[in-house]
Amino acid sequence: MFYDLKQQAKETMRDYSPQIYIASVIAMVLSTVLERFANHFDKAAEVVYHAGPAQAGQAIIQYYTSMSPMQKGYLSILSVLIWVISAVLGYGFYYYCLRAARGREVGYGDLFDGFYRPVRIIVAELLTSVIVGLGFIALIVPGVILLLGYSQTTLLLADNPDMTAVEAMRESRLLMRGHRWEFFLLVFSFIGWSFLSALTYGLSEIYASPYRVSTYCNYYMDLTGTRHKSEADYTVEDDYDEF
Repeated sequence: MFYDLKQQAKETMRDYSPQIYIASVIAMVLSTVLERFANHFDKAAEVVYHAGPAQAGQAIIQYYTSMSPMQKGYLSILSVLIWVISAVLGYGFYYYCLRAARGREVGYGDLFDGFYRPVRIIVAELLTSVIVGLGFIALIVPGVILLLGYSQTTLLLADNPDMTAVEAMRESRLLMRGHRWEFFLLVFSFIGWSFLSALTYGLSEIYASPYRVSTYCNYYMDLTGTRHKSEADYTVEDDYDEF
């Protein structure tokens, strides 16, 4: 069903090898560093590990209640900063893969493109997380539907430098009408790679991550009819960030 999309992704990876794999490694390393940095200050995971499944909930409560207000404040600020950086870096990898999927010239600096206009990325990530989270609180199905509805937001932002977060979210909902189940099946088709990632301690993601994201980029381009979008369309007219 998605054979052509995946074949196109493989062709992109061949054309941009080994650079695209190095970009994947850079993205993975940065993500791991951020995670380890967070765990160094927040010992919650370590507390849960030593407490065991039966006592995990109580151990977490005791851990956080034992903190001073200043410690909680520092930890909250650190968590927000790491979340923001992770969101912007995640956007950068999508931006890189989208340019590669179109046959554009790419560089490792593209991974950090989001830092030039970070506000709209952060706002989109925050709004999507809140809306989808509320959907999951209500029931799992509404949460999944909302998640699929906003699934194209990141690529819309990457493809349209002047589009705001709210505009991208609105456009994503419109694009995904009648396509949610189709995209769900596309995402699910990579489930085997997720299992392989667990078995290889994430090493398989060096290949799987660009393969998966490049396939999503191909899906997006077919959905929007923008596969041959001009390079000039990436020009940003304003020198400030809007959301």
